[in-house]
Amino acid sequence: MPYQTLRYRLLVLVVLISTALAGCTRDSMQPPPTQEIAVIAPASGATLDEGTELFNQYCAVCHGEDGGGRGPFPALNSSQHANMHPDWELQSIVTNGQNSMPAFGAKLSPAQITTLIARVKAWWTADQLAEQEKLTLETPAPTPAP
Repeated sequence: MPYQTLRYRLLVLVVLISTALAGCTRDSMQPPPTQEIAVIAPASGATLDEGTELFNQYCAVCHGEDGGGRGPFPALNSSQHANMHPDWELQSIVTNGQNSMPAFGAKLSPAQITTLIARVKAWWTADQLAEQEKLTLETPAPTPAP
């Protein structure tokens, strides 16, 4: 009887291992593909018009209508360092605020925030856009904590 019990247990173990390994195909063992990083293009046409309206309504009072900055508020046009932030960081700053800048996440939709950033990027030079795109692609957003 002990021999049959051992044989039965061995058979059950083989079936369990086979079942577990059946789901481990070559595809299932590959790491998940990396998330594609979206780069916000500078605004043009209707997007530029919409972005300018939003900018004038929400941003110009501090950053100036031409994005040149006012007082302690930084320029967002090509004259300062706004292009030294990846897109995800710009989105976070507009959404959540930073330092003396208020949060606009409750007032603006994510699409409107993207349009605002695209409007600001329309002021930047080709070199600044290329540098900022590289920064965006090389510096992915941090993964939120669970």
